[in-house]
Amino acid sequence: MTTTWADIQRLAADLQRVQLAEGTKKLSERNCVEVVSMLMASKAIDIVFTSDGHAYLTKKHLLTEIKNECIGRGGRVSLSDLAHTLNVDYEHIENSVAVILKQSSSFVLCNAELIARDYVDSLCVELNERLSETGVLSASQLIKTWDLPSEIFYGLVLTEIGNKVEAMMDGDMIYTSAYLNAQRNLLKAILNSLTKVTPMAKLSAHLNLSPSIFWSIYDDLAASNEVPGTVIGGRSSNLAYYVPNLHGMLVKSFVLKSFEQQKMIETSVLKKLSVADANVYLKDVLPKSEFTSLIFFPSAIISKKLWEEIEAAIKNEMEKMCYCDVSLHMPAAISSVQDVEKAISICVRSSKMEKMCYCDVSLHMPAAISSDQDVEKAISICVKSSKEWMSASGQPFLYNAQLLTNALKAVDGLINDRAEKEAAIWGKQQRNAKKEEKPQEDDWATGKGRKGRGGKGKGNKQTPKEEPPCGEHTYDVYLCTS
Repeated sequence: MTTTWADIQRLAADLQRVQLAEGTKKLSERNCVEVVSMLMASKAIDIVFTSDGHAYLTKKHLLTEIKNECIGRGGRVSLSDLAHTLNVDYEHIENSVAVILKQSSSFVLCNAELIARDYVDSLCVELNERLSETGVLSASQLIKTWDLPSEIFYGLVLTEIGNKVEAMMDGDMIYTSAYLNAQRNLLKAILNSLTKVTPMAKLSAHLNLSPSIFWSIYDDLAASNEVPGTVIGGRSSNLAYYVPNLHGMLVKSFVLKSFEQQKMIETSVLKKLSVADANVYLKDVLPKSEFTSLIFFPSAIISKKLWEEIEAAIKNEMEKMCYCDVSLHMPAAISSVQDVEKAISICVRSSKMEKMCYCDVSLHMPAAISSDQDVEKAISICVKSSKEWMSASGQPFLYNAQLLTNALKAVDGLINDRAEKEAAIWGKQQRNAKKEEKPQEDDWATGKGRKGRGGKGKGNKQTPKEEPPCGEHTYDVYLCTS
């Protein structure tokens, strides 16, 4: 049956007439409330009143309203916003959301927010698109960009890595497999092109990889023999360095040539060559006999042959002059104050070692002078003529006991003359002081003696103090050697 426009107009007129007609029976608002209350008490109906109490709705309709509101807001809405928008108490919203989660897997509750699964899927799609462009993303940066609570991002989005998100995560960074393969090839190329020692932290920062991912890729390359070098230092710190095999060969060749040509190598040069422990490195590079004869100065390490040349020059000057300025015989590379002090210490110790022998002097004394006193005198003379070297603290000079003996002989006459002059002056001053003293008069006191039983007592006279004869004075003479 075909419906005409006239039929539609007739139905519209009937509807309007019914709407305008007044009912024969009406219920007041109070009666309506009582009827609804009776139905609720008898559990004939299950409804929820609004927060202001002016309206009510069924729980089934409330579920529909909550779902529609969540989808209408893009798939994510907080429970507090639902309670405010739907004008329903928060308790009813919580109960209704719990029912929705039981009835459907299309919604999840996270961080007091109702989230649709479609919303999570859309985030995964967007994450895949971004990763395909950059290859690596920061999780914390994504949280700020998407304005997502971390609970939602980590609990719903990142749990899809390996499923809906084609990537892997380490720490805060998310990587695609294509990006990691590209970085592996790049690391391989860098390691093969390096010719000097390089910090591994610098390589890791250049590749924009987390430490664990970086070392995982490195171990994979090393296991397949694609790394032409070794790593020294601990991986857990920033002290790990990559040492190419080529660099090791060049350093070894340079060190051997330095000892062959210059008979020494400076410690600063070894540091520039990334030799952390010179003692350990030279022990591995040099022959054992040559290494044990090395002399380690603060500024350089020299061979035994070079030191023998320096020591010979010092001994030659000591024999001629009885003293020597050691700094004049040191090479420029080891001419610092610490180096000179080290050289002086070695020379002094060497001179003492040369004299560490024993001799029974009495066996070499003639019979006429073989008494204990004669032997002691001979030993004293030998000690004085000893050539043991000595040094003055803070000075680059060496000297021996003979120098002191010669110096004392040179000033001995001056000391005696000065002592005689000072003694004469002092004696003259003492005599003048005696003449200037006034003579003191002696007081004679008389006293009567008491009578004794046998007769008169006699007065006692004080005996005058005797003075030494004139001209007989004793002087203490002190020799001044200043």
